[in-house]
Amino acid sequence: MTPIGVAWGLVEAARFHWWLAVLMGVLVGVISLFAWTVVRRIRAERQR
Repeated sequence: MTPIGVAWGLVEAARFHWWLAVLMGVLVGVISLFAWTVVRRIRAERQR
């Protein structure tokens, strides 16, 4: 999942329907939040 591919997908979704781009943006945000949470948890466990 490259940033360019994600951005291009959002652009194409916006061209199709604007609400689809909003939903895709929310989905990318949620996935990023989960990934950040996992990385933060791993770093905290390694410090112990």
